Amino acid sequence: AYKQDETIVMLKNAQSETAVTINTDVTIDFAGFTYDGALVLNKTLNVVRKDETKAGTATSIVLNDGAQINHSYALATTIVRNVEGTESGWGTLSAPTKEGNVAFNYVCDHDQDCKHRHDFYQYVESEDLEWKYIGGDVSNDTYTFEMEVGRGYLYANAADVTMNFAGTLNMENVNFTLSYTDKDLPGFNMIGNPYTHNISLAHLSGSIANAFYSVATNGAWLANADASENIAPLQAVLVQTDAEGTLTINKTATRERGVSEGRLKINVANKISLI
Repeated sequence: AYKQDETIVMLKNAQSETAVTINTDVTIDFAGFTYDGALVLNKTLNVVRKDETKAGTATSIVLNDGAQINHSYALATTIVRNVEGTESGWGTLSAPTKEGNVAFNYVCDHDQDCKHRHDFYQYVESEDLEWKYIGGDVSNDTYTFEMEVGRGYLYANAADVTMNFAGTLNMENVNFTLSYTDKDLPGFNMIGNPYTHNISLAHLSGSIANAFYSVATNGAWLANADASENIAPLQAVLVQTDAEGTLTINKTATRERGVSEGRLKINVANKISLI
């Protein structure tokens, strides 16, 4: 683990092809600082810019599970997430950039067709079959897709994949239109964390239940009613409303954790299967 100053010096002196792994919480002043290698995060990176006239960039930042980035300005970079392939199980995804672009770079054997080793869905509350397959544009072993910022997505990957989100890290509050249809499992909407740091129910403003639902690897959705439970960067969850409206995902918490503000009570089973 590097101390703050040691990390900064090492990054400034590193060769462009060098990847630096940060295993401890650290703050870096990016004013006038450009790093061409990969920053691999296992903890929290706090990015500041003490001289606002100097931008500072990082070519790519690998965001491993449990890592997050807090930034005080619109940092331009590529967020990278590596996911091992599996023949079973599901994951969720959300775009952390203003642009919402994602590229899935798959590692496939030459005799395998990556097209059949990739599932990518969005949840459409108003449809009878809510899970809508959206795939993506295909070029060789790469899929590209423009994600809606604030919307959550479901994916499965049989082959190892590197996900690249190139653009400017989102710093603005995000408004998401909530849908409500009178049907089985009404009012469920799949939202995604649009930031590179953890958020919670305290960051969500709108008429939703006082819980969210996260996916298990077997496809079941589990209720998280603990107000202190985090929604991690790149993670998507299900929330429930009882009417059409707007949900605001705030970059900073707008209320104390644990305060319900009269939110809807959960009225579905603690464990539901939607796929």
